[in-house]
Amino acid sequence: MAINFQLLTLRGEHVTPGVQAAAMYPEITGSPQYVSFAPRWGSTRGAAEALAVASGPLGASCQVVVTGFMPVLVPSAGCPTRELVLIQEYSCGCGAKRWPDFNVTHDLTVLAKAGTGGGSGGETWSLVNAPLGWAAEVAAQFDNRRDAPDQTIDLII
Repeated sequence: MAINFQLLTLRGEHVTPGVQAAAMYPEITGSPQYVSFAPRWGSTRGAAEALAVASGPLGASCQVVVTGFMPVLVPSAGCPTRELVLIQEYSCGCGAKRWPDFNVTHDLTVLAKAGTGGGSGGETWSLVNAPLGWAAEVAAQFDNRRDAPDQTIDLII
């Protein structure tokens, strides 16, 4: 039985609908859409990674086909029963050290993951299968204010 997922992006206290997908070759009609790793912190050395590929324009919900290469997101019109969350964890770069880092401890299934290292700051992006309401619960626990301590949200389901 196929599962319909609500697509969400979680970054600190922000949960936004959908995940950003960009056409690999926008000049070609029907070209695949990629959920790309595009960090703000850390050394990327110009290398972009794709976390997933979409078989069509992504709306409010999708189904997931797990392949040996990467997850394939298939647009769906069904009612979501789970969340597909792109978690953007980060440690701030030197210009923002007074703001807290954001990390999440979880026991969810990770479908794809990418990260940066070296230099000032860093990011890890994970695409996870979560129960409905999970992302909002994590976001509500994060205290994003100057001089707050770095935070790891522990949300094991």
